[in-house]
Amino acid sequence: MQGARPFLETDFPGYAEAVAREGLIRSAACLGLNEKICGLEVKPLTAYHIRLLGFVRSPFLLKIKAESLVSKPDIVDDVMKFLWIVSPMFKSGSKTTSKWWPRRSARDKFNRVFGPVLNQKIDKVCREILEYVDEAYIDAEPPTGSDKSFYEFEVGIADEMHEHYGYRVDFWNPMPQEKNSIHVPLKLIFQFRKRRLQNAGQIVCNQSEKLISDGLDAMNKKEK
Repeated sequence: MQGARPFLETDFPGYAEAVAREGLIRSAACLGLNEKICGLEVKPLTAYHIRLLGFVRSPFLLKIKAESLVSKPDIVDDVMKFLWIVSPMFKSGSKTTSKWWPRRSARDKFNRVFGPVLNQKIDKVCREILEYVDEAYIDAEPPTGSDKSFYEFEVGIADEMHEHYGYRVDFWNPMPQEKNSIHVPLKLIFQFRKRRLQNAGQIVCNQSEKLISDGLDAMNKKEK
């Protein structure tokens, strides 16, 4: 039997890059800045956005690849609905006004700023939206495998943020927005949760660690 050799970076392709990406996403989220999709400024994804996107049945919340999305008949409409909801201009109930109307609505401003995105290749737009969503969940717990639930996503977040960080529990109340958990970026919510679980002595993992387990599996198969 040969002696064990030290692991090399080449044994786990993509691991170093994945770790660097996780660090960059986490640190950028702490700055409180808006993000970008196709060069256009959007708000960080929150539980509020997720619920609105769920109501319009956005396909970007599903595990669908960009290659499949581009063939969807109404994908352009899906793209614009998604961008409208996460845009800084979003205002519930706002509609496009007549060109003769002297005051522009929030939707008018959105159409003017975001309309040119349709000049870009639709597969590129879809990929960037999917990446934006994927990054928001980079520190989320993996699925449990069960669809059974006793409360909504927002309720779990509100309860946790209220109990541990003093946030308001009445997240459904639109005013005031101070310490309203439904508007906290998901990237920060999941980091807070990991920190709390780690402090409680529980094991937490990063998505990048799957690359290590995959690499070890590949080495084990070669040895067999």
